[in-house]
Amino acid sequence: MTHNQMITSSSTTWTPIDKWLLYALICLALARITALLMTPLSLGVDEAQYWVWSQNLDFGYYSKPPFIAWLIGLSHGLFGHASWAVRLPATLLQFAISLVLWRAARLLFTASAGRIAAILWSVMPAVGLGGLVISTDTPLLFFWSVGLVCLITSEQRHHQTRQLIFAAGLAAGCAMLSKYAALYFLLGAALYLILTMKKRASHLLPPLLAGFVIAASPNLLWNLANGFVTFQHLGENANLSVPSYSLAELGRFLGGQFFVFGPLTLGLAFIALYRQKTARLFLTCFSLPVLVIMCVQAFLKEANANWAVSAYPAITILLAGWLSSASGLRHWIARTGLLAIAINAGLVAVVTVSVALGDFGRFTPKSDPLRRLRGWDMLAADMIPHIDAYQVKTILADSRAAAAILPFHLYPRDIIVRVFDHDNHPTNHFERAYNFTKDSVKPTLAITAPDSRPVPDFVTWTGPIGQSNVAISARRQRSKIFFISQ
Repeated sequence: MTHNQMITSSSTTWTPIDKWLLYALICLALARITALLMTPLSLGVDEAQYWVWSQNLDFGYYSKPPFIAWLIGLSHGLFGHASWAVRLPATLLQFAISLVLWRAARLLFTASAGRIAAILWSVMPAVGLGGLVISTDTPLLFFWSVGLVCLITSEQRHHQTRQLIFAAGLAAGCAMLSKYAALYFLLGAALYLILTMKKRASHLLPPLLAGFVIAASPNLLWNLANGFVTFQHLGENANLSVPSYSLAELGRFLGGQFFVFGPLTLGLAFIALYRQKTARLFLTCFSLPVLVIMCVQAFLKEANANWAVSAYPAITILLAGWLSSASGLRHWIARTGLLAIAINAGLVAVVTVSVALGDFGRFTPKSDPLRRLRGWDMLAADMIPHIDAYQVKTILADSRAAAAILPFHLYPRDIIVRVFDHDNHPTNHFERAYNFTKDSVKPTLAITAPDSRPVPDFVTWTGPIGQSNVAISARRQRSKIFFISQ
């Protein structure tokens, strides 16, 4: 395949089918927003932590870049104090990503491929969950997809190549402000430019890197001023100093990808990777390296399934191009593709309804993972009488989860929730920024597990003065007891 064969022309005229698909995507986004409005589930630990960050906007934080906090801060400011307002950007961005990938596949292949890409993305299982939970993956994927469109468009408009390459770098830099996995975008772009345009790579890589550095500079400078704390945290997460060489972890990671992209869809994607010739090199450069690197990470230590999610915009486009090549619904490719989409749509529907109801119903596993999202508002309600009675200014939480979630449910009270760093070596944002010390403002209300006392021995604790027992699943309760220090 030559360089100029990467792009195929497609009409920009919208057909009735395009309009109906757009309406369907809007309805899907509205269904997710409805689920967010209905759900009784509290924010998760990470979601709540991002909200805490959004109340103190900065250019970086202990474990993540800042864009997620900026996004939540904007939504919270516009729509008020509610869990749905915190999560709403996820739904809107996933909708936007489907439109961007629609455009990308339309440019690379055909109008039909564009429609298929939008559908594939919208019913992808990880997107079904990602549209209902705010995470750093979602803005990363949005800017990543925008960057892909910039690169694709640059292939068609040679007179604007450097400008569009620079724009792709800006998009990658914004992705870097969302999650450091954006570095894989630079890797993919560099691979493609070097493999296909050796003579021009030296001219095009500089504007790409310039755009990236300009957009990512706020967080890079923040890390420089804070001892590169976020990068150190990433190194601790990777934890490759003592490799385990685990085939079981590798198998678990690979198995997780079938739940990320879809049980049948991922199998079709591997076939498409072999059979789809047009634009294969370009899309492979932005997907396969991510998967390979994460497989190595999983084998050496461990890797969460979502760590490879940045590979899937390109995989979605590739699969859409191959599925669009089927000559009619009787073709096995078209039939299998429809079945794969139907399976994913069913999974997404189950997730959406379960979030709306706050329960998996008959599909609830024994562990009931939703239990972690229940009962925090009731715990906060049980604490409030004691907070008021003792005029509490500080709360000592017994876990990162409590330290992250309780501030949201106690808002807008002027109370700081802290944790105690036992070994004086911070391992999370709260141990670093909200460590409980002798100088912490009193009175302090401490929460602990039953039959235990607050750990710091430099404080005199009275109690227990109260307790909270909240059922969070059919088999479990969240039980806490309260102590006071004045």
